[in-house]
Amino acid sequence: MLFFDEMQFAERDDLQALLAAFHRIAQRQLPVALVCAGLPQLPGRLAEASSYAERLFQYVEIGRLTDDAAKAALTVPASREDVDYEPAALDFILARAERYPFFLQTYGRYAWLVAERSPITERDAKAADTIAQEQLDSGFHRARFNRATAAERRYLAAIAELGDGPQQTAEVSARLGTDQRRTALVRQNLIDVKGLIYSPRRGYVDFTAPLFGDYIRRQHPLESL
Repeated sequence: MLFFDEMQFAERDDLQALLAAFHRIAQRQLPVALVCAGLPQLPGRLAEASSYAERLFQYVEIGRLTDDAAKAALTVPASREDVDYEPAALDFILARAERYPFFLQTYGRYAWLVAERSPITERDAKAADTIAQEQLDSGFHRARFNRATAAERRYLAAIAELGDGPQQTAEVSARLGTDQRRTALVRQNLIDVKGLIYSPRRGYVDFTAPLFGDYIRRQHPLESL
């Protein structure tokens, strides 16, 4: 069994070779399996590399956790140490972390450190909120933002300024005072090379990580770039 992470960054020639090899493996029914993980643009990249890619893979989308799974991610390990969460604390953390696994880990960690006793209360969770946000800003979000060029940062800021969720590419370009032809290369680099945004459907873009837009609005608003 072969495992590949960040598969969306693979070169087109490499993808074509890999898909051709596994097409032959499937035909010969050899005991070899391939597991790939990547950002939301990965299925599109595979389809561009080979017309039969859709027949080779079973696609499973892994996004935000459900409410029950997100709560279990916090409560199950805590219960092993005889620690409980108040329901209000769980609701607050889930809302702030948007049920994103890494963010749940971050908020859960600092709520644990702030709390003096069990159960972890909403007050504890709120006290940990500033610390968790600072950690995500200085590490996760800043590292992603610093990968972008000056022009790419302005494009990211324009998306963030329009709000959360998918935004029309025409609106993003208009916010920058230009048209889509002039921003096409920047947009494509942010999708294919940097992996900071993706296209959920034709004519729209969105951030690949939750809370990234909020970080940009707070730390790098468009007027400052």
